[in-house]
Amino acid sequence: MLQAHGNDLADRFTVQPHGGQPIPWTRFCYGPGTEAYSALYRRLHRGESVTHPVAVTGTVQRVNEDRQGRPYVALALNVPAGKNVFFHVAVRSAHPSLMEPLTVGTSLLAIGEWQIFYGSTLPQLRLWADEHWQLAYWTTGDDEQQTTPRCPPPVATRPNRPAAGGRDHAARPAAPRDRAGASAGGVRTPANGDASAKGGNGAPPDDMLRALPAFPPADVREGSRRSALGRWLRQVRGA
Repeated sequence: MLQAHGNDLADRFTVQPHGGQPIPWTRFCYGPGTEAYSALYRRLHRGESVTHPVAVTGTVQRVNEDRQGRPYVALALNVPAGKNVFFHVAVRSAHPSLMEPLTVGTSLLAIGEWQIFYGSTLPQLRLWADEHWQLAYWTTGDDEQQTTPRCPPPVATRPNRPAAGGRDHAARPAAPRDRAGASAGGVRTPANGDASAKGGNGAPPDDMLRALPAFPPADVREGSRRSALGRWLRQVRGA
């Protein structure tokens, strides 16, 4: 209805996010138009906390490919956001099937977590779409009649989207027992059921039967625990 009436009724609507307070439609849906895009850009550039999904609507202006050959669409180019400040509005996805129906001239509404990406020549106000329901598109014929909005087909595969800094997976922390042993200066010995630390007959290897010297406490005359650790390592090597 808002699309049919040119958004003239937008101020009369509110949106209630799940578990949140109602917000004005104009704080939920931005566009079409550079003024609305600039308002969202400035909101995110200030670091304002946005705790609900945001929708952006517009018309596909360009279809490009990134360095990995994945298509993405631009809803607006060279949008002014202040003195000598310009940005693009883009929708990207790790799933080419979500971008396939979006051609130049197609109307699009994209909802999700919009962010500013500063890594290209101009900043990008962009959305990474991971699910088909985040995108709704329609076209307008020569008779000005609009098709019914629809979503792309659901994604068949789910490739991992690279995390910030190019790291796909976060480093797994050590087990609490390992950290405790390291902080105490102790030596970790294999558990009884650890077959990888045993010999072929299930007995410990000979080099594990040797008793290690007890770790000495810090000597006041040495001035630090580091010196005591060095003395202990020399005893281990000479054992």
